[in-house]
Amino acid sequence: MIKELTKEQTARFPEFVEKWLGYGLATGPCDKKAAEKAACEAYKAAGLPAPKHFVWVSGPLKGSELAGRALKAKDYKEFKAMKSGGSTSEGFAVRGYGQFSAGWCSYYDYWFQVCNLECVKPLNGLLELTKHVSMWWAFEEMTVLCERPTIIARDDQNRLHSQTGPCLEYKDDLKFYAFHGTVVPEAWIMGKPTAAEVLSCTNVEQRRAGAEIVGWAKILKDLKSRTIDTDPDPMIGELVEVDLPEAPNSRFLRVMCGTGREFALPVPPTLTTALAANCWTYDLGVDLEQFKGYKVRT
Repeated sequence: MIKELTKEQTARFPEFVEKWLGYGLATGPCDKKAAEKAACEAYKAAGLPAPKHFVWVSGPLKGSELAGRALKAKDYKEFKAMKSGGSTSEGFAVRGYGQFSAGWCSYYDYWFQVCNLECVKPLNGLLELTKHVSMWWAFEEMTVLCERPTIIARDDQNRLHSQTGPCLEYKDDLKFYAFHGTVVPEAWIMGKPTAAEVLSCTNVEQRRAGAEIVGWAKILKDLKSRTIDTDPDPMIGELVEVDLPEAPNSRFLRVMCGTGREFALPVPPTLTTALAANCWTYDLGVDLEQFKGYKVRT
Protein backbone atom coordinates (compact mmCIF):
# COMPACT_ATOMS: atom_id res chain seq x y z
CA MET A 1 0.00 0.00 0.00
CA ILE A 2 1.31 3.45 -0.93
CA LYS A 3 0.93 5.88 1.95
CA GLU A 4 3.14 8.70 0.70
CA LEU A 5 4.74 9.73 -2.59
CA THR A 6 8.44 10.48 -2.81
CA LYS A 7 9.76 13.83 -4.03
CA GLU A 8 10.90 12.13 -7.23
CA GLN A 9 7.40 10.80 -7.82
CA THR A 10 5.64 14.12 -7.21
CA ALA A 11 8.17 15.85 -9.44
CA ARG A 12 6.71 13.92 -12.37
CA PHE A 13 3.21 15.40 -12.03
CA PRO A 14 3.81 18.10 -14.71
CA GLU A 15 4.99 15.44 -17.16
CA PHE A 16 1.65 13.64 -17.03
CA VAL A 17 -0.36 16.87 -17.05
CA GLU A 18 1.35 18.00 -20.24
CA LYS A 19 1.16 14.60 -21.91
CA TRP A 20 -2.55 14.05 -21.28
CA LEU A 21 -3.48 17.63 -22.05
CA GLY A 22 -1.98 16.94 -25.45
CA TYR A 23 -4.17 13.89 -25.93
CA GLY A 24 -7.26 15.65 -24.64
CA LEU A 25 -6.84 18.62 -26.97
CA ALA A 26 -5.68 16.70 -30.04
CA THR A 27 -7.40 17.45 -33.34
CA GLY A 28 -7.14 16.06 -36.84
CA PRO A 29 -6.63 12.50 -38.16
CA CYS A 30 -5.97 9.70 -35.69
CA ASP A 31 -4.24 6.35 -35.96
CA LYS A 32 -7.25 4.12 -36.63
CA LYS A 33 -5.29 0.86 -36.57
CA ALA A 34 -3.83 1.73 -33.17
CA ALA A 35 -7.30 2.64 -31.89
CA GLU A 36 -8.82 -0.64 -33.06
CA LYS A 37 -5.95 -2.59 -31.50
CA ALA A 38 -6.48 -0.74 -28.21
CA ALA A 39 -10.21 -1.51 -28.31
CA CYS A 40 -9.44 -5.21 -28.66
CA GLU A 41 -7.11 -4.98 -25.66
CA ALA A 42 -9.84 -3.28 -23.62
CA TYR A 43 -12.32 -6.04 -24.53
CA LYS A 44 -9.78 -8.69 -23.56
CA ALA A 45 -9.18 -7.04 -20.18
CA ALA A 46 -12.93 -7.20 -19.58
CA GLY A 47 -12.98 -10.93 -20.41
CA LEU A 48 -14.78 -10.41 -23.71
CA PRO A 49 -13.97 -11.57 -27.24
CA ALA A 50 -12.58 -8.88 -29.52
CA PRO A 51 -15.17 -7.00 -31.59
CA LYS A 52 -15.65 -8.35 -35.11
CA HIS A 53 -16.67 -5.02 -36.61
CA PHE A 54 -15.33 -1.48 -36.25
CA VAL A 55 -17.62 1.36 -37.28
CA TRP A 56 -15.95 4.78 -37.61
CA VAL A 57 -17.96 7.99 -37.44
CA SER A 58 -16.83 11.57 -37.97
CA GLY A 59 -18.78 13.09 -35.11
CA PRO A 60 -20.46 12.25 -31.78
CA LEU A 61 -24.00 12.87 -33.01
CA LYS A 62 -23.75 10.12 -35.60
CA GLY A 63 -21.95 7.88 -33.12
CA SER A 64 -24.67 8.41 -30.51
CA GLU A 65 -27.39 7.69 -33.05
CA LEU A 66 -25.69 4.44 -34.11
CA ALA A 67 -25.15 3.49 -30.48
CA GLY A 68 -28.83 4.12 -29.75
CA ARG A 69 -29.71 1.90 -32.70
CA ALA A 70 -27.34 -0.82 -31.49
CA LEU A 71 -29.04 -0.79 -28.09
CA LYS A 72 -32.29 -1.81 -29.80
CA ALA A 73 -30.79 -4.48 -32.08
CA LYS A 74 -30.41 -8.12 -31.04
CA ASP A 75 -27.22 -8.62 -33.04
CA TYR A 76 -24.97 -6.99 -35.63
CA LYS A 77 -27.03 -8.34 -38.55
CA GLU A 78 -30.18 -6.69 -37.22
CA PHE A 79 -28.24 -3.50 -36.52
CA LYS A 80 -27.05 -3.33 -40.13
CA ALA A 81 -30.59 -3.86 -41.38
CA MET A 82 -31.93 -0.94 -39.32
CA LYS A 83 -32.04 2.36 -41.20
CA SER A 84 -33.13 4.53 -38.29
CA GLY A 85 -34.64 4.34 -34.86
CA GLY A 86 -31.64 5.03 -32.64
CA SER A 87 -32.08 7.29 -29.63
CA THR A 88 -29.23 9.82 -29.67
CA SER A 89 -29.64 10.64 -25.97
CA GLU A 90 -29.62 6.96 -24.94
CA GLY A 91 -26.66 6.29 -27.22
CA PHE A 92 -24.67 9.23 -25.84
CA ALA A 93 -25.28 8.02 -22.30
CA VAL A 94 -23.43 4.74 -22.92
CA ARG A 95 -20.32 6.22 -24.53
CA GLY A 96 -16.90 5.11 -23.30
CA TYR A 97 -13.77 7.01 -22.34
CA GLY A 98 -12.44 9.31 -25.06
CA GLN A 99 -10.08 12.24 -25.30
CA PHE A 100 -12.29 14.42 -23.09
CA SER A 101 -11.71 11.94 -20.27
CA ALA A 102 -7.97 12.57 -20.47
CA GLY A 103 -7.93 13.99 -16.96
CA TRP A 104 -9.04 10.69 -15.42
CA CYS A 105 -6.76 8.74 -17.71
CA SER A 106 -3.73 10.76 -16.65
CA TYR A 107 -4.45 9.71 -13.07
CA TYR A 108 -4.47 6.00 -13.91
CA ASP A 109 -1.49 6.30 -16.23
CA TYR A 110 0.55 7.99 -13.50
CA TRP A 111 -0.12 5.26 -10.94
CA PHE A 112 0.89 2.56 -13.39
CA GLN A 113 3.91 4.23 -14.97
CA VAL A 114 5.40 5.91 -11.89
CA CYS A 115 4.16 3.84 -8.95
CA ASN A 116 4.02 0.43 -10.66
CA LEU A 117 0.49 -0.35 -9.45
CA GLU A 118 -0.35 -3.60 -11.24
CA CYS A 119 -4.06 -3.21 -10.46
CA VAL A 120 -4.15 -0.41 -13.05
CA LYS A 121 -2.68 -2.57 -15.83
CA PRO A 122 -6.05 -3.87 -17.11
CA LEU A 123 -6.93 -0.26 -18.01
CA ASN A 124 -4.05 0.09 -20.46
CA GLY A 125 -6.28 -0.67 -23.45
CA LEU A 126 -8.71 2.06 -22.43
CA LEU A 127 -5.86 4.51 -21.87
CA GLU A 128 -4.38 3.78 -25.27
CA LEU A 129 -7.78 4.13 -26.95
CA THR A 130 -8.28 7.52 -25.31
CA LYS A 131 -5.17 8.78 -27.10
CA HIS A 132 -6.77 8.22 -30.50
CA VAL A 133 -10.55 8.77 -30.39
CA SER A 134 -12.88 11.54 -29.31
CA MET A 135 -15.29 8.97 -27.82
CA TRP A 136 -16.37 5.38 -28.45
CA TRP A 137 -19.14 2.84 -27.83
CA ALA A 138 -18.62 -0.86 -27.03
CA PHE A 139 -21.08 -3.59 -28.02
CA GLU A 140 -20.91 -7.37 -28.15
CA GLU A 141 -19.99 -7.72 -31.81
CA MET A 142 -18.91 -4.23 -32.77
CA THR A 143 -17.30 -1.03 -31.60
CA VAL A 144 -18.29 2.45 -32.75
CA LEU A 145 -15.36 4.87 -32.75
CA CYS A 146 -15.58 8.64 -33.20
CA GLU A 147 -12.80 10.57 -34.87
CA ARG A 148 -11.23 13.61 -33.23
CA PRO A 149 -12.64 17.09 -33.79
CA THR A 150 -11.08 19.29 -36.44
CA ILE A 151 -11.04 22.39 -34.22
CA ILE A 152 -10.60 22.99 -30.50
CA ALA A 153 -10.15 26.72 -29.88
CA ARG A 154 -9.34 28.12 -26.44
CA ASP A 155 -8.52 31.42 -24.76
CA ASP A 156 -5.40 32.17 -22.71
CA GLN A 157 -7.00 30.48 -19.69
CA ASN A 158 -7.66 27.28 -21.67
CA ARG A 159 -11.42 27.85 -21.75
CA LEU A 160 -13.32 27.00 -24.94
CA HIS A 161 -13.47 30.27 -26.84
CA SER A 162 -13.58 31.79 -30.31
CA GLN A 163 -14.85 35.18 -31.43
CA THR A 164 -14.66 34.30 -35.12
CA GLY A 165 -16.13 30.80 -35.46
CA PRO A 166 -16.81 27.52 -33.65
CA CYS A 167 -14.65 26.64 -30.68
CA LEU A 168 -15.27 22.92 -31.23
CA GLU A 169 -16.02 21.37 -34.62
CA TYR A 170 -16.18 17.88 -36.09
CA LYS A 171 -15.95 16.71 -39.69
CA ASP A 172 -19.68 15.96 -39.72
CA ASP A 173 -20.28 19.73 -39.24
CA LEU A 174 -21.27 19.43 -35.57
CA LYS A 175 -20.18 22.74 -34.08
CA PHE A 176 -20.16 24.40 -30.67
CA TYR A 177 -19.74 28.09 -29.97
CA ALA A 178 -18.41 29.58 -26.75
CA PHE A 179 -17.18 32.90 -25.42
CA HIS A 180 -14.50 32.52 -22.73
CA GLY A 181 -15.90 29.18 -21.60
CA THR A 182 -19.61 30.04 -21.82
CA VAL A 183 -21.60 28.27 -24.52
CA VAL A 184 -23.55 30.82 -26.58
CA PRO A 185 -25.82 30.70 -29.66
CA GLU A 186 -24.07 30.46 -33.02
CA ALA A 187 -25.60 33.78 -34.10
CA TRP A 188 -23.87 35.57 -31.24
CA ILE A 189 -20.45 34.60 -32.62
CA MET A 190 -21.08 34.55 -36.36
CA GLY A 191 -23.16 37.72 -36.21
CA LYS A 192 -23.94 40.14 -33.41
CA PRO A 193 -26.73 39.79 -30.85
CA THR A 194 -28.86 42.82 -30.21
CA ALA A 195 -28.98 44.43 -26.81
CA ALA A 196 -32.56 43.24 -26.36
CA GLU A 197 -31.61 39.64 -27.19
CA VAL A 198 -28.81 39.68 -24.64
CA LEU A 199 -30.78 41.11 -21.74
CA SER A 200 -33.78 38.92 -22.54
CA CYS A 201 -31.63 35.79 -22.14
CA THR A 202 -32.63 33.88 -19.01
CA ASN A 203 -29.19 32.27 -18.53
CA VAL A 204 -27.09 34.61 -16.37
CA GLU A 205 -23.73 33.42 -17.72
CA GLN A 206 -24.91 33.65 -21.33
CA ARG A 207 -26.28 37.11 -20.66
CA ARG A 208 -22.93 38.18 -19.24
CA ALA A 209 -21.08 36.72 -22.23
CA GLY A 210 -23.47 38.39 -24.64
CA ALA A 211 -22.98 41.70 -22.90
CA GLU A 212 -19.22 41.33 -23.31
CA ILE A 213 -19.61 40.41 -26.98
CA VAL A 214 -21.79 43.43 -27.71
CA GLY A 215 -20.17 45.75 -25.19
CA TRP A 216 -21.98 47.36 -22.29
CA ALA A 217 -21.62 50.86 -23.69
CA LYS A 218 -23.45 49.81 -26.85
CA ILE A 219 -26.11 47.86 -24.96
CA LEU A 220 -27.01 50.78 -22.75
CA LYS A 221 -26.91 53.17 -25.68
CA ASP A 222 -29.05 50.97 -27.95
CA LEU A 223 -31.66 50.41 -25.28
CA LYS A 224 -31.52 54.00 -24.08
CA SER A 225 -31.17 52.84 -20.50
CA ARG A 226 -32.18 55.13 -17.69
CA THR A 227 -30.06 55.19 -14.54
CA ILE A 228 -32.21 54.83 -11.44
CA ASP A 229 -29.43 54.73 -8.85
CA THR A 230 -25.65 54.28 -8.76
CA ASP A 231 -23.73 53.03 -5.73
CA PRO A 232 -20.17 54.32 -5.19
CA ASP A 233 -19.04 50.69 -4.89
CA PRO A 234 -18.93 49.01 -8.35
CA MET A 235 -19.54 45.66 -6.65
CA ILE A 236 -22.88 47.03 -5.49
CA GLY A 237 -23.48 48.37 -8.96
CA GLU A 238 -25.84 50.55 -10.90
CA LEU A 239 -29.59 50.11 -11.11
CA VAL A 240 -30.85 50.85 -14.63
CA GLU A 241 -34.20 50.70 -16.37
CA VAL A 242 -34.64 49.65 -19.99
CA ASP A 243 -37.51 48.89 -22.32
CA LEU A 244 -37.31 45.31 -23.59
CA PRO A 245 -39.57 43.82 -26.23
CA GLU A 246 -42.93 43.17 -24.51
CA ALA A 247 -41.39 44.19 -21.18
CA PRO A 248 -41.14 47.97 -20.78
CA ASN A 249 -39.60 49.48 -17.64
CA SER A 250 -37.54 46.36 -16.91
CA ARG A 251 -34.89 46.90 -14.30
CA PHE A 252 -31.42 45.41 -14.21
CA LEU A 253 -28.57 45.64 -11.78
CA ARG A 254 -25.33 46.33 -13.62
CA VAL A 255 -22.68 44.99 -11.25
CA MET A 256 -19.05 43.89 -11.18
CA CYS A 257 -18.17 40.53 -9.59
CA GLY A 258 -15.06 39.64 -7.61
CA THR A 259 -13.30 38.44 -10.78
CA GLY A 260 -13.70 41.83 -12.45
CA ARG A 261 -16.42 40.68 -14.85
CA GLU A 262 -19.55 42.74 -15.37
CA PHE A 263 -23.04 41.24 -15.08
CA ALA A 264 -26.57 42.43 -15.79
CA LEU A 265 -29.00 40.83 -13.35
CA PRO A 266 -32.78 41.23 -13.66
CA VAL A 267 -34.40 42.61 -10.52
CA PRO A 268 -37.97 43.51 -9.52
CA PRO A 269 -39.20 46.87 -10.87
CA THR A 270 -40.17 47.96 -7.37
CA LEU A 271 -36.54 48.31 -6.22
CA THR A 272 -35.24 51.86 -6.22
CA THR A 273 -31.58 51.64 -5.16
CA ALA A 274 -28.60 49.64 -6.39
CA LEU A 275 -27.91 48.42 -2.84
CA ALA A 276 -31.46 47.11 -2.43
CA ALA A 277 -31.24 45.40 -5.84
CA ASN A 278 -27.92 43.75 -4.97
CA CYS A 279 -29.31 42.64 -1.63
CA TRP A 280 -32.33 41.12 -3.41
CA THR A 281 -30.10 39.00 -5.71
CA TYR A 282 -28.73 37.24 -2.63
CA ASP A 283 -32.26 36.44 -1.45
CA LEU A 284 -31.76 38.53 1.67
CA GLY A 285 -34.94 40.51 1.27
CA VAL A 286 -34.26 44.19 1.82
CA ASP A 287 -32.31 43.99 5.08
CA LEU A 288 -29.70 46.44 3.87
CA GLU A 289 -27.82 46.67 7.15
CA GLN A 290 -27.36 42.88 7.20
CA PHE A 291 -26.20 42.93 3.58
CA LYS A 292 -23.47 45.52 4.00
CA GLY A 293 -21.13 42.83 5.29
CA TYR A 294 -21.63 40.68 2.15
CA LYS A 295 -21.00 43.10 -0.66
CA VAL A 296 -18.45 41.15 -2.73
CA ARG A 297 -20.05 39.04 -5.49
CA THR A 298 -18.06 35.93 -6.44
